[in-house]
Amino acid sequence: KDGKKVQLARLIYDLYQKVPYHNICHGIMVSYYTYLFTKDLTPAPADSEIKALLFAGLLHDIGHNGYTNGNCGKVG
Repeated sequence: KDGKKVQLARLIYDLYQKVPYHNICHGIMVSYYTYLFTKDLTPAPADSEIKALLFAGLLHDIGHNGYTNGNCGKVG
């Protein structure tokens, strides 16, 4: 079972671009701050909802090229 978790973590790491900002560290931070935010919600979300939010925070920038939308619009 732990082997699958390690494989998933490696896959997530590998899917993130190696860019200065929208990288795996950013995904981890968004997930962490999402967790802190959910602690103050009333009524408290179900555990499954919290897990979904944390996973979404972790994955939200996979494949991001590191450029803003405005920059991409100027390029092409």
